[in-house]
Amino acid sequence: MLFIYSSVILPKPSISKRPAGELTWGQDVSVTCSISTQHLGGTFTLQQTSGSFRKSQTSSTNSVTFNIPQVTFSNEGSYQCQYQTRVSSRDFNSPQSDSIRLSVTVILPKPSISMIPVGNVTWGQTVSITCSISTQHLGGTFTLQQSSGSFRKSQTSSTNSATFNIPQVTFSNEGSYQCQYQTRVSGREFRSPQSDSIRLSVTVILPKPSISMIPVGNVTWGQTVSITCSISTQHLGGTFTLQQSSGSFRKSQTSSTNSATFNIPQVTFSNEGSYQCQYQTRISSRDFSSPQSDSVRISATAWNLAKYRVNLHLVTLAGQSKGKIYFPIIVSMCIHVVHKGNERS
Repeated sequence: MLFIYSSVILPKPSISKRPAGELTWGQDVSVTCSISTQHLGGTFTLQQTSGSFRKSQTSSTNSVTFNIPQVTFSNEGSYQCQYQTRVSSRDFNSPQSDSIRLSVTVILPKPSISMIPVGNVTWGQTVSITCSISTQHLGGTFTLQQSSGSFRKSQTSSTNSATFNIPQVTFSNEGSYQCQYQTRVSGREFRSPQSDSIRLSVTVILPKPSISMIPVGNVTWGQTVSITCSISTQHLGGTFTLQQSSGSFRKSQTSSTNSATFNIPQVTFSNEGSYQCQYQTRISSRDFSSPQSDSVRISATAWNLAKYRVNLHLVTLAGQSKGKIYFPIIVSMCIHVVHKGNERS
């Protein structure tokens, strides 16, 4: 008696994945297994070569797709698929397909950077720079770096942001700043790209000086006037300038303190008018000027001639009462009064 045995030889399945290339942590992956055979209705099995992943799926067609959601490093490795089918109550297995490799990486986005206050910063002010990132991989380290300078600080954060304070800024803090984020995932280090840059610009804003005058009020012709300029600032060693608003008077005086006094001796009508002062100083080779102060006014008045006529009359009467007239006193006073009157004319 002759027995004839028949067998089904299944070809090697094909395998492919989407997306191709390296995968990003948390991404979804689709692996498709297909076979060229007439024996449909079988089962595809996707197996991780060195790992615990193994899934099977029955298909009425010649292919099946396996979805692996939110891949992590545990999904890395080589994968193969195999096809199994039953023909006339007998099971047949295909060979293993070629392998494809799943490689997973963490791609960190570019951090955001912001600064308070915005715009120019005043010398001595405190600046806050905040770095933030949109990622699920928290617990990393933010680093703030001055692009062309020595400033570099790092800060670990359990959230998605970190704030760096720069107290009492000076010109050495000027420049561009960028931040970067670094974190460890499953024993591997990953770094973000550098953030965009922000610029820190420092300026010195001097306050308006104060101005005062002694004596206060009207000044008598020939009297000495003292005008004091003062300013509230830490930037000492500058120069005060006193300027007559509509006149030729202008004097400057360097001071190691926060004030300077200008003396105007023997004032005349040419000294009348409004006066203002200004402060200027040099910091790190840069010149800065304050606004003009408020103004003070010098008003000059001549001697009161009527008063001296009365006094002269009294002296004359007093001299006559004793049978004497004090001509030296009268002549001296008259000459003095006439001299002052001529100056005014």
